[in-house]
Amino acid sequence: MLNGHAQAAPAPADGLASRVRVGATVGKSFPGYGYHRGTIIEVGADDVVVHWETNEHTTLSLKEASRRVIAAPSRKTERVAPAPAPAAAPP
Repeated sequence: MLNGHAQAAPAPADGLASRVRVGATVGKSFPGYGYHRGTIIEVGADDVVVHWETNEHTTLSLKEASRRVIAAPSRKTERVAPAPAPAAAPP
């Protein structure tokens, strides 16, 4: 407590939660269907959308996604494509 106010615990700087971002690979076992890998395609305030190798999409909580991250996105995945070159001036 500081000056009579409760202090929130700091978030882990380099924990799995920091790896929950677009492009990260997650893995999950689905009862009756086996183990599947997927890619995080959208991160919201409280959840993420995963595109699975079966071409299906599901929503996971941030907490569950952080437990299931098996690979952070590569630097290549995180880069933004360069802007297209300007069109050539007409002759």
